[in-house]
Amino acid sequence: ERFLNHYVNTGTVFVYYYFGRKLQIEFINIKSAETSEHFNGSWYVLSENTVWNIEKNVDKKVDKKPVILGGVDDIVDEIKTLINISFDTQGLAANFQPTRGLLLHGHSGIGKTAICKHLIDNCYHIEINGPTIFSKYFGETESTMKGLFAKAVMHEPSIILVDEIETICPRRSAGSTEQERRVTSAFVSLLDNLHQESNKVFVLATTRKPDAIDPMLR
Repeated sequence: ERFLNHYVNTGTVFVYYYFGRKLQIEFINIKSAETSEHFNGSWYVLSENTVWNIEKNVDKKVDKKPVILGGVDDIVDEIKTLINISFDTQGLAANFQPTRGLLLHGHSGIGKTAICKHLIDNCYHIEINGPTIFSKYFGETESTMKGLFAKAVMHEPSIILVDEIETICPRRSAGSTEQERRVTSAFVSLLDNLHQESNKVFVLATTRKPDAIDPMLR
């Protein structure tokens, strides 16, 4: 389920963590099961019908290309400092209540998500987005979110990335659906718990519409 609906091509590399261990998967060959046609040069979307043929090669290590940013060094350094202070529960953070989250907002294409991807590149992280977390079953979305936060705590220090948070936690109003209100309340509660405990978990969120986010998260 981790890789469902992801677009891949020959050479695509997935990096993930399994019980705290960093693992990498490189797609060497992709072909159609029906026509045996290779997808070299074109994209393929992973689905429940995708058949995996995994080979282990301990002698070959996949070199994952780092996320390269330009012109935002000062911003990245400031965010890194904020995260490090939040994680330093025995140092500066022991004398005051540090923030456990940061919201990056601005127009599309200015690099919000790229900055976040750069920051989480070399640490345990969990990504949350609306299309993959919402469920039609009552209470399942909140339960999934709670499980992801618990997983982040288990593998601390860790970062939770919530891209386009307005799709998950919209401003609660008379026109909000019952699910939107429940999910937003659950997220606010989970974030509050991070502030009340000395966990080394930090939440990075991005949005194009800060006014569309519930005020409790701004």
